Amino acid sequence: MKEEGWRDTAWADDDHRITIGEINDYLDEKPIEAQPISIKDLMDQTPHLNLDLDPERIATANLEFPIIVTAVNGQYRSVLDGNHRLAKAALEGNETIKARILDLDAADIPEHWNKIFRPAVTAYHGSNVPIQNFSRDHGAQGVMWFSEDKDKIIRGESGALSSKYIMKVELNVENTTGWDDYDKKFLKQIEDEGFDSIQLDDDWIVFDPARVKVVGVEER
Repeated sequence: MKEEGWRDTAWADDDHRITIGEINDYLDEKPIEAQPISIKDLMDQTPHLNLDLDPERIATANLEFPIIVTAVNGQYRSVLDGNHRLAKAALEGNETIKARILDLDAADIPEHWNKIFRPAVTAYHGSNVPIQNFSRDHGAQGVMWFSEDKDKIIRGESGALSSKYIMKVELNVENTTGWDDYDKKFLKQIEDEGFDSIQLDDDWIVFDPARVKVVGVEER
């Protein structure tokens, strides 16, 4: 059984409140059935996920209940419900876990759900000079490239010219496409179609510098 009061678990901003009960009802109405998803893929795509949780609750978690995961552009973004179940499945060495996917790109997703569940993406950019404000004039191909994997920049695997300075940024993106468009179209064509960003696994291309906020500069 679910814990008492489970449906009242909520997320909120200054204007709206969303409960897990509302999300569950939405998934039921679609309907969106549970499906097995790769635990490795989920954890790779949600690097800030914290599974250092109460051992007793992990031990009693029931894997028969599916977790609820948000997705953007086919990539997992967060776990809304079921962190203890996920931790248990991972500790047991399971390769998959049952999940219901809340697709934030769906046309009928309420606008305020996207506002709350599409948080800024934390990413990094390497350069030989410190950058406080990004500009398209200085970006490769006239766009700005970032990676969620800081270590990849340090290892020199991200394509960055240098890792002398690493900028930590928040990407406030709203309309993202992915590999399919990137492989088939020119960047200008993608931008002209209304996309503000491209997600390529843990790498990002952003067109508008106003969507990039520098929150830290590290000199190495």
